[in-house]
Amino acid sequence: MLEKQLKEIDLILDIHVNEELLAQRLIKRGLTSGREDDKEEVIRHRIQLFHECTEPVLEFYKKFGKVKSINGE
Repeated sequence: MLEKQLKEIDLILDIHVNEELLAQRLIKRGLTSGREDDKEEVIRHRIQLFHECTEPVLEFYKKFGKVKSINGE
């Protein structure tokens, strides 16, 4: 469906960051960002939702060799 609406996917870049490190980076950002959603419980929920929504997409495209994983730390 995604490709029908846009175009064929050539590559998906999957940037890996340890979840604890990612949460700490976002919590630190929250100290100066002024964003209401930069609170620890919201951040951890967003990370969980990200995994739930993207893992099936990554698994699908891995079958076609279209996922490149890199270290984002």
